[in-house]
Amino acid sequence: MRRSACAIFALVLVMTFSCDSIEGTFDDSVPNFYSLTTHASPQEGGTIQPSAGEFLEGNSVQVVARPAEGYVFDFWEGDLSGSSNPATIRFDSNRTITAHFSLRDYDLNIDIVGSGVVNETVDERSPTSVTVTLTAEAEEGWIFDRWEGDLSGNSNPETLTIEIDEPKSVTAIFVEEVIEYSLNVTIEGEGTVDRDPDKSSYPEGEEVTLTASAASGWSFKEWDGDLSGSTNPVTITLDDDKSVTAIFEEDEPEEYTLTINTEGLGSVDANPDREIYIDGDEVTLTANAALGWAFKEWRGDLSGSANPETVVIDDDKEITAIFEVDVDFGITINEVKLFIKEMELGGARRTRDFKTKDFVLNVPVDGTPFHITHVQIPAGFYDEMELDIAKPGSSVSIDDPDFRDGTGSYSLVVHGVFNGIDFTFRSDEDFQIDVDFEPHLEIKRGQTSVIAITVDFEGWFKGDDGVFLDPNDPQNEERININIEDSFSDFEDEF
Repeated sequence: MRRSACAIFALVLVMTFSCDSIEGTFDDSVPNFYSLTTHASPQEGGTIQPSAGEFLEGNSVQVVARPAEGYVFDFWEGDLSGSSNPATIRFDSNRTITAHFSLRDYDLNIDIVGSGVVNETVDERSPTSVTVTLTAEAEEGWIFDRWEGDLSGNSNPETLTIEIDEPKSVTAIFVEEVIEYSLNVTIEGEGTVDRDPDKSSYPEGEEVTLTASAASGWSFKEWDGDLSGSTNPVTITLDDDKSVTAIFEEDEPEEYTLTINTEGLGSVDANPDREIYIDGDEVTLTANAALGWAFKEWRGDLSGSANPETVVIDDDKEITAIFEVDVDFGITINEVKLFIKEMELGGARRTRDFKTKDFVLNVPVDGTPFHITHVQIPAGFYDEMELDIAKPGSSVSIDDPDFRDGTGSYSLVVHGVFNGIDFTFRSDEDFQIDVDFEPHLEIKRGQTSVIAITVDFEGWFKGDDGVFLDPNDPQNEERININIEDSFSDFEDEF
């Protein structure tokens, strides 16, 4: 028996503690509610909304007194006072209110357009008039817009004074509430977005077409925010405030080539000079004519003769610079002198060979025959001539200073003008002229010694391309000597 008693005691103890714990938690979480009780005086004078109910502590509730036909609301009594209608009551205890109504003793007709009611409250009375306050109360989804009739404007509430013997008529205009939403459009990258229609706000359900236009060098990529995808234009329905971002991405720049050709002798400098150009690059081209040539014009993807000229790279370009021989550029030969180390004429028809040496031979530059004046050539017939051209030895006396100077002696001297600048070309090379006379050269008794040799002197100063070589440039000396030697070797075939 003792063991059972202990067990029962332990069980009761546990249950008691458990109940206390549950009650404590429950009491802390139960909110307080208070009741609303309403009365109308007289009872047939009208109703109150809400007419009753249980409300959470601390809540505020709007109550409206609605007069019956032929009655008007006068004032509140109980836990509400004053004549405001609607009025607000706060629940921090149980509330009881009474709405007092009175018979309307004035003539006021109230019409309603739309969905709503007009609450009517008497403010002041006199033997001849009454002042009432009219409060327009819209139904859900509607808003009060304005008064018409014996009231105007949109003030709400509004006061109206009514003479006892002068009926009044007022219309309350209610319109459906239009819910409007905003559409915010932002840009990432470079571009614009047109909206159609373009408004500051849109009524619920309106459709707006958005068109993204990329700036130059950019492309529209996609929509973000309340739109997605890359459809363009795209339509969005305004059923809430919307925010849309148009994302543009920069295009990869187009790459182009510039091919430069030349006709004639010259070159073209490109600045900047690259293998590949980006779309829109500007390149300055400068044509450089070779010596003896002149730039004429551009052809291909560039025209005209401006130099330098700028070309905009917006595609693959091919441009040709045209050069032509400069007619104002050249060489004039004024004097050619040879130092003849030895001259030999081969005799024919029983005429003996003839030799002479160490003399200066002035070669006519106009192509006329030259004269040998320092010695008389014997009369007779000659079938060949050999001229050895070499610089004078130190033992040879020579009066012409052109063949000797402080640096040495020379075999050939040319005086002339190159591109407007005087020049003297001296050669210390040895040359030989071999001429076969066919028919035989006849020298008559007493005749001045005459031998005709035609030489292309200007050819001595031209390169393979036909362009004149500057005689004043030491780098051209070797090539000019080769030209001279080649021209002398050709004499074999000229007679």
